[in-house]
Amino acid sequence: MITTIILYLFVALGFTYPLVIKIGSFLPGSPNDSFVYLWNIWNFWHQILNNANPFNTKVIMYPIGANLFFHTYAPLISILAYPFKNNLSAFMGIAIIISVFLCLLTSYILIYKLTNNKVASFVGGLVYGISPIIYSFIQSQHYYFLFSAVFYPLGLFLLVRFFESRKYKFYN
Repeated sequence: MITTIILYLFVALGFTYPLVIKIGSFLPGSPNDSFVYLWNIWNFWHQILNNANPFNTKVIMYPIGANLFFHTYAPLISILAYPFKNNLSAFMGIAIIISVFLCLLTSYILIYKLTNNKVASFVGGLVYGISPIIYSFIQSQHYYFLFSAVFYPLGLFLLVRFFESRKYKFYN
């Protein structure tokens, strides 16, 4: 498993190249939604640190402000970004690399659970982790879709585990 993790880490770094050497000054893909994602994180912490509701802002549409309840906000990602609140592009770059790595790893774990074959699981992890859809999320700068792509194989793995647990009785 350690070998798989190390290989997947190198694959994730290679797949997102040149991001690893330009962390903090570069975001991959054609300029599109990355600025909105960076603004979302900035605004979340700007509101929180000013004792305001993060789902309302007066930064846009001043003086009335805007309700961000149905906006493409991601509070969990914003919370994880707190240590990087002064360099959000570094956070986004690290999050992209980690997301690709976790896509590889979670699909490996799912396939290994289903097949019990390490080679097939490794190849299956590569097929999902560096698939065209993952690449398109990066190139179109839909980073939130990339972050959520980690949970597809993880959710399926947990679903398989749930159905397996139904054959055991946990009560008398």
